Amino acid sequence: MIDVFVVKKYFAFGLKICSDLALPELPEHKSDAGFNQVNIATSNRHNWPPIKASEHSTQTVQMDAGDWRLSLEGIGWFRVHQGCSIDWQRWDDSVSDRDLRTFLVSSALGALLIQRGNLMLEGTALVRGGKAVLLLGPPTSGKSTLAWCLHEQGWELLSSELSLIDSQGRVWPGMQQLKLWHDATVALELDWEQMPVVRKGLERYAYFPSDLSKASEPIPLAVIYGLTRRTKGDGDDDKE
Repeated sequence: MIDVFVVKKYFAFGLKICSDLALPELPEHKSDAGFNQVNIATSNRHNWPPIKASEHSTQTVQMDAGDWRLSLEGIGWFRVHQGCSIDWQRWDDSVSDRDLRTFLVSSALGALLIQRGNLMLEGTALVRGGKAVLLLGPPTSGKSTLAWCLHEQGWELLSSELSLIDSQGRVWPGMQQLKLWHDATVALELDWEQMPVVRKGLERYAYFPSDLSKASEPIPLAVIYGLTRRTKGDGDDDKE
C-alpha cells in the first residue's frame, strides 16, 4: 500500500530536511531558525541532466562532481545534487513508500552529507551521561541488537546506521530507528509479526516505537567500539 505524500520537516545531521514523503526514521523539526535546508522531492528522472560518470561509477551508482545517481531495479531512481537536494522517482506503483525510504534516508542522504564535506561513518551512536558511544561493524555484526540492549539499560539513541562526526568531535542526531534481523527479534522476544519489514524480501524489521528514548542535540564522542560477528569454528575453544 502506498502512503499519501505529505510535506514534512525534519532535523537530522544538523540539517533541516523538507520532504514530500513522510520519513518517520528522522526526528521531526520543531523550529525554522538557524539551519541549512535540504529538499527531498519526487521527480521525473527523464528531466535530470546527463552526467559524465567518473571512473568510480558502477552500473548501479553513477557520480560526477556535485551529482550522484542511484538506480535500483524494482525500487526506483535517486539523484543527489550539490549537497542541497534529493530527487527520487518510484519504479512503479507496486513499490511501497517504506522501500523508497530505506534508500532515501541511508544511501541518498549519506551521499548528500558527503557532498557537503562531512565525515560520515557507518555506525550506530548512543548516549549516556552526556557522552556518545559509536558502534562500528560490518552488516550483521550486531550493532542494532547491541543498541537495543543498551537502550533497555537506559541509553538514548542518537543515530543509527549513519553517524556524522563534526570538527569538534561531536556526533549529530540522525536516523532514529533500529533495524533488527529476524533471529535478533526472536532472541530479544520481540513480536516481529507486528513490526514492519525494512523492505520487501528481507527478514529485517524496523523498531521505532514512541517510547524509544532519543537524543536531540549533538553529543561529544567518547569512544568507538568495533564489532565483529563470531561464527562457529572461530577461536581455540571451538577446536576439537
